[in-house]
Amino acid sequence: MAMRHGAKLSYEDLQQQARAVLNESEWTQREMADELDVTRGSVAKAVTKPGSRYQQLQMRIVEKLTDYRIEREEEVYFRPLREDGIDDRQELSE
Repeated sequence: MAMRHGAKLSYEDLQQQARAVLNESEWTQREMADELDVTRGSVAKAVTKPGSRYQQLQMRIVEKLTDYRIEREEEVYFRPLREDGIDDRQELSE
């Protein structure tokens, strides 16, 4: 997976990137864990499981092994409540 300047990554993209750069490096999971002061199990999960739980560690792995710095970007939406009382927040996540 090639990285591009300015690319937006999903949780899955970030996990795959962390796995790819670690696998392509000379670092073992144990060495990376020691360098980042986390457990080897945490590194193993970070490179195999996408999601917000491992996002920070995935970012650290990618930054350690590449010339890229990752910036976290979040979007928050404010919308008026519907008069009929139906909660339509699910529409935003689709």
